[in-house]
This record gives sequence, structure tokens and C-alpha cells, in this order.
Amino acid sequence: MDIFKAEERNIRNILEKKEIKYTIPRNQRDYVWETKQWKELLVDIYTSISFDENGEIILNDYFIGSCVLSDTKKKNIKSIVDGQQRLTTITIILSVIYDLFEENNQTKLLEGIYSYLLKKDDDGDDYFVIENNALEPYYSEVILNKPIDENDIVPISEQEKRISECYSFFYTNLKSKIAEFEEHEIDYLKAFRSQLLNLKIIEITVGNQIDAYTIFEILNAKGKQLELGDRMKNWILKRLPKQFPTDTAKSKWNKIRESIEPISKSDNNFSNFIKHFWISKYEKLKDEDEIYHYFKTEVSQSEMPNFLKELQESALDYNRIATANRKKINSKLDFVLSSLITFRTSQIRPIALSLFSVYNKNLISEKEITKYLEILEHFHFIYTAICSTPANKVEKIYHKYAPLIRNNFSKKIIYELVEELNSIKPNYNTFKRNFLVKGFSNKNKDLKVNRSIVNYILQKIEYYKQNTDEFAINNLTIEHIANDDGTENTARIGNLLPLSKNINSNCGDEPLKDKIIKYSNSSFIMVNEFIKHNSDKEEWSDKNIGERTTALAKLSYEKVWKLKI
Repeated sequence: MDIFKAEERNIRNILEKKEIKYTIPRNQRDYVWETKQWKELLVDIYTSISFDENGEIILNDYFIGSCVLSDTKKKNIKSIVDGQQRLTTITIILSVIYDLFEENNQTKLLEGIYSYLLKKDDDGDDYFVIENNALEPYYSEVILNKPIDENDIVPISEQEKRISECYSFFYTNLKSKIAEFEEHEIDYLKAFRSQLLNLKIIEITVGNQIDAYTIFEILNAKGKQLELGDRMKNWILKRLPKQFPTDTAKSKWNKIRESIEPISKSDNNFSNFIKHFWISKYEKLKDEDEIYHYFKTEVSQSEMPNFLKELQESALDYNRIATANRKKINSKLDFVLSSLITFRTSQIRPIALSLFSVYNKNLISEKEITKYLEILEHFHFIYTAICSTPANKVEKIYHKYAPLIRNNFSKKIIYELVEELNSIKPNYNTFKRNFLVKGFSNKNKDLKVNRSIVNYILQKIEYYKQNTDEFAINNLTIEHIANDDGTENTARIGNLLPLSKNINSNCGDEPLKDKIIKYSNSSFIMVNEFIKHNSDKEEWSDKNIGERTTALAKLSYEKVWKLKI
């Protein structure tokens, strides 16, 4: 490693340098700071500000960490290898201070604060002091650019939304804070600005990008660990340098991120995707450190482009597996995937990724992948949704078969997988005992939460009875035959029917005879069978509910959710 320099600076020293532009290099993690980090920084600045007996500001030394800069091929451009989170946040705060000065008609202060965001080179051309291509165009045109264009750019990516939230956080809090000083609002805002620029930082300058990557990992080896994905990204981009005219590796990584972002806002989603992909392709390892070590030592540089390509394909599949929407079902495969989401069975994702990998290679048809995933759906309905069985046994099976399916697919492997699932499937008595107490009621908060699973049960039984692949039952509501009184008995499956919304709303709390007349307008087979066997009844008793629930339990276990190829 080349010799590097470490010097104490403050924020003013870093941002005021003439003719120096800072860029965020391709290996950097995304902007991930949130309210917790913003609040800590804000409180640190507040508590650092003090005044002497004459009301003059006292600038106190306050250390906020280090930043690592590396030289680039262009003399006046430096890469921010470590410190992006802090420096990006500080530029956002400077933008807030500018806007508050402007709102308070402090025009003579605007040029000074703006000089830390935008400068002119020797030719008189403007350039932003910090450039972050991952946040464009929102970061430069909305946060840094003054005045803001009337045609506001809307934040789209998760990163852009996060910096928009960051701006709003500091704007709201700082505006409220200066209001406490009444006639001295601007004095406090100037003090805040000065203390922000006086924050101390250790500037480490490294001679080249390769050493910068190494420093990046070392500095992040302590404290809050980098996400598995960030460490992988750093290593991949280190091994696959940018090639003219496009940065293919970084472009692929960004597309992978974009595929995972919509799943939810959980910080762990990307790491979970990486772990599930790893299990599906290689094997279950103990923790993220072990995965990263294996990745660095076993995936060679020549294999990395293909690894990245496969990761990108799996990210698209993972998005489909994890976001399937029951309201947008266009195929049987959509129904199966959405059902697995209803069961909250994330442990199936590695094996689902493996099946999609095989499907993408045209080794199996859509009908076949649907059938194999439907086996998992059937298993988890019994194992997870009804019997709430611990996941450890089935996870071991999935970890065993996922890489076998992806790397060496054969139907024999699927048969063996089904045999193992059948060996741990709860028996009928266990299933029946749990099925009999599963129910839904609008009037009981403990049972109301079961709406999705009960809706699924009625829909699935109806599909079974129709014996068709025309998956278009989307207008389904839950009807209580005996009026819903909030008790566990009227909530049971045996007291429920699928009905369209219009027919259900007309039934109300009418007597059984009147309801049956209205049920006759339904085309659902379950409803027609109920009418056929119960049209002579005056009422629907607890005994009738119990008998029908038992019959549906038997049908469900032996027929509807049977595990077979």
C-alpha cells in the first residue's frame, strides 16, 4: 500500500478548497442514514454551541470521525472513499441553512453559505463541490441547486426519498430551534452554521483507488458492520474495474438494488436476498462473515462477471417471489406465489430462487415450476398456516435441496424433496385439531386478523371444486351463514362461504331461508353445494357448523392440499 496522509481538518477546510471536486466512488454503500443518525448529529451540533457572557459565539471542538479521500487521474478530483454519509448529510444541512437565510431575507449571507455547495473553476464554469451520481438528478437539482427549479424533480429511488426526508428533518427541526431565540433567530442560525463548519474530522488521503478500497474495508471492520451487500459490492467493483464507455459492473449492481428495493423498507432486505441467493447456489453458512469470506476466496475474478449476471437474474426473481400481489393474479403461478406470501414463509425463498433459475434456463416449463411451487404452497398451508410448526426442520431440507436443484436439476431430486416434506408434514389429527379452531370474525379483533388466510382457504377450495386453471376469482368476500356474533363458533370455517361483494352485502343478518334465496345468485360451486344439501333447514346450528368444519378439514387434508407430483 502507498503511504497515506492523515491530518486534522474541519468541515470548512474540506469544502472550501479551491478547484477541488469530491466524487462518491462506485464502491461506496448507498446513502443509508435515517432519523436516528440525523438526530444524533443535530444534537451533537446543538450541544457544541455555547456563548460567552457578552452573547458572542464560542466555537467548540467536536470530533465526528474520519473521511478517506483518494486521488484520481484528474488532479482536481478526489474520491470520498469513506465518509459519504456524514459529508452528504452536511451538504444537505448547508442547503437547509441557505433556505432559512433566504426565507429571513438575509441575502448577504447566501453567497457565503452557497460557496460550500457550488464553486466556479478558473474558466468561470460552475461545479458542485460534492458530486454523487447515485443520487442524480434529485441531489444536485433539488438539494444543491439554488434557487430550486420551479419544475420540482420528484424523488424516485429509496436513496432519493431518504435524502428528501433528511432535508425535511433538518429544515423542520432547525426552523423550530431558531424560533426559540425570537429576535436573535439569525444570530443563532449563524452560530449553528459556524459550529457545523467547525466540526473536526480526520482527513486520510490515499494515493490510489485500489488502496482506497482496502482502507474502506479496514475502517468499517469495527463499529456497525457494513451490510453483506455493501462488502460484496466493494469487492466486486475492486475486482471488476470500470471499462469504457460504461461501468457495467456498477450498472448491474444498481439494477440488483432496484429489484430488491420495492420488497419493503426493512434494512435487512438486501442482506436477506444475498443470503437466500447464496443458500440456493452454494450452501447454508453460519453467518454473513462466513458468506463474505467464502465469496472472496472461492469466487475468482474470472467467475465474477457470471456471478454478477446470475445475481441480477435472481434479484428479478426474488422481487417476484417476495412481492406477488393477491389482487393482481393473472396465472396459477401468481396465485401460488401470493399464497406463500400470505403464509409468511420466507424460508422457501432459496428453493424458489433455485426453481426459477432452472425455469429461466428452459429446463422446466411454466406448468412444471407452478406445480413444484404449488407443492411448497400445499406443504406450508398445513405446516405453517394451520399447524404453526417451527421452521427449523423444513429449513434444513430446503438448504439441502436448493443448490441441488439449481446446479444439478432432475425430477428425481424433486421427488426426493417431496418425500422429505411428507415425512415431516403434521398428521391428520394434528391438522384437524388446528383447522377446527381457525376462523374469521369482523366482530372479534383476535379473529379478524385471519381474514387473509380464511379468504385464501375458501378461494383454494373453490378452485379445487371448479377443477380449472382459469384463475380469475378476485371478487370474493367472506359470508357468515349463521350471523357473525363475534364468537369462535360462528367464526369457524364450517360457517363460512365465499360470495361476491354484491351478493354478500344483500344478505345482511337475515334468517337462513332468506339468505339461501340470495345465495342462489352465486356461481360458486361451494355455495351451490351448500344450497343443495341445506335448503330444507330452518336454521344453521352449532352442530351443523361443527359437522361442516370437520368435513372441510378432511377434504382439505386428503384432497385440496395433498402433497404429490
